[in-house]
Amino acid sequence: MKLRRLLRSGETDPLLEASAAVLARYRAYLKRGVDETISPADDMYDPDRRAHYFHCGRDAMRLIARGLMAAGGPSVRRILDLPSGSGRVTRHLVACFPEAQVTACDLHAHHIEFCARRFAARPVLSRDDLEAIAFAEPFDLIWCGSLLTHLPADRFAQALRLFGRSLADGGIAVVTTHGRWSVFRQQQTPHPYVSPASFTDAAATLPSGFGFAPYPGHRRYGTTWSLPSYVMGQLEPLTDLRVVSFIERGWDRHQDVLIVQKTSMHARPWIFEGST
Repeated sequence: MKLRRLLRSGETDPLLEASAAVLARYRAYLKRGVDETISPADDMYDPDRRAHYFHCGRDAMRLIARGLMAAGGPSVRRILDLPSGSGRVTRHLVACFPEAQVTACDLHAHHIEFCARRFAARPVLSRDDLEAIAFAEPFDLIWCGSLLTHLPADRFAQALRLFGRSLADGGIAVVTTHGRWSVFRQQQTPHPYVSPASFTDAAATLPSGFGFAPYPGHRRYGTTWSLPSYVMGQLEPLTDLRVVSFIERGWDRHQDVLIVQKTSMHARPWIFEGST
């Protein structure tokens, strides 16, 4: 109600304008709904937890809306979902941004082929070597859910650099990580991510802010814990990325959410335009 009164009063505050536009889009998306068709090969889908599957997508849109408002409501014409899987979040991106070109990028061809066929997403096959990935055009919005939660330290840093070079000026990346609560869950709850034995090496390096437990037979993929201090440390050299938000336990109540914008750290923040 307060926002409506301020807008009716004729104020042109950029925060209010950006927030109103983003909220209107978010409400339209919620009303519109999404295509609920599930790929038979969707390894993220559990029929016994169907509601949770769709909750994760809606939660991603909520976080994206927060990020867009914090970044000043940049226009969104090109979107990247990496890794897309078979569309757990892609279907929501398409519904929320029907006028945008959504790119589904994943290591597995059958995932992106389903997203192309069902959601009209542009399919792009990903690569193990993140440094070798180059997209034809930059993106205004990147969603990266549950990738940095699985990478060793060198690939974690590569992913952040990938976002930096793949964003258009003013664009945002919304990225999830395992932070302080995930360490608590691993060490002190009945539902750890990995066995205590598998966690041993990761626990030894956690004082540095980072721990990695590879899956059996997968040296370069496993479970990652990255504390907020570590994440911020990795971003310090990337001066073309500005942190606009960091939300602990922001996605699905357990993954942290980092939101960065492609703009120089030394640029004048949009929110202060027109101020003295």
